[in-house]
Amino acid sequence: MKFTRETLLEFHLSMSERARDIMTRKNHDYSGPAGDDPFANFRRSESMGITSTGQAIMVRMTDKFSRLATFFEAGVLKVADETAEDSCLDLINYSIILAAIIREMRDEAKASCPVAAAPEDPKQVLQAVHAAIDDLWKRMCDGPGSILGQDNARGGSTR
Repeated sequence: MKFTRETLLEFHLSMSERARDIMTRKNHDYSGPAGDDPFANFRRSESMGITSTGQAIMVRMTDKFSRLATFFEAGVLKVADETAEDSCLDLINYSIILAAIIREMRDEAKASCPVAAAPEDPKQVLQAVHAAIDDLWKRMCDGPGSILGQDNARGGSTR
């Protein structure tokens, strides 16, 4: 079959639907007993000290690229129940999982950074920066265990 733009887009839709179906079924098995962490199997690599979650996903992607490279070099795959197209479907899903992990990391970083979470109004951004600096200064100077607590213990602010 020679592809046209229309048949390519139909193929894209079909592959996308198949990839989603595979992800739905496989993620059920990999997301932990409660099913509350869709990335549980990849996070285990990090908790075991093997590699980061993102790198664990990329390792799986590399496995699929290696399999496809073998297919193009040898013209055949020995595992009969997994085709080259199946490896492409897996790559679609790993790409989506990786993009989701990147988005989650970005959103967590924004949420923990007062400047990133601040409104776009310059005055409010400046206030957020000042608040962050004041908070940092307090943690550095005040109370036991603070970085500059010894100087501060003699009385008066070091600021």
